Amino acid sequence: GTWGSRDTQLNAEEIFLSSKMLNALLTQNVASHLWRFGFAVVPNVVEIDVCRKFKNEILRLHQEQRLAPNSTQLVHKNQITHLYKPHIFETDSTNQNWIEMESKIPTLTQLLEDQTHLTMLSVLLPRLDPALTSQLIKVQYNQGGGCFPMHFDTEAAL
Repeated sequence: GTWGSRDTQLNAEEIFLSSKMLNALLTQNVASHLWRFGFAVVPNVVEIDVCRKFKNEILRLHQEQRLAPNSTQLVHKNQITHLYKPHIFETDSTNQNWIEMESKIPTLTQLLEDQTHLTMLSVLLPRLDPALTSQLIKVQYNQGGGCFPMHFDTEAAL
């Protein structure tokens, strides 16, 4: 099948191939780096056409005002202060705005629903207890420069 309108259409085979490529690039070295440092950068993990779909869907979220201003929470003496970053907007897959837009962001939704890489990481990192069972996707849109346009968050234990 296919998902989305003509400008975001992506077929199941393309999504499967991206997922397959991700799993092929999740090596023991990547997993070890992730375990040791808390992050891992995996170059060329997503095909350029899929990246374009992600970009278009993030732009759609922004155009439809479904992204909130980005802020960093600072906690001092049990008081929370938000430091807002100008021109940077974000949401994540647990936000009601994301849930309401799922039909308009099919590529991001498919990535969220594909959990094969969680299984792969659980195999490569048997020390994880419990194993990875869920994921969250956060997207950001920056109106004036570079930022992380998309990344994965996992359980706090990682």
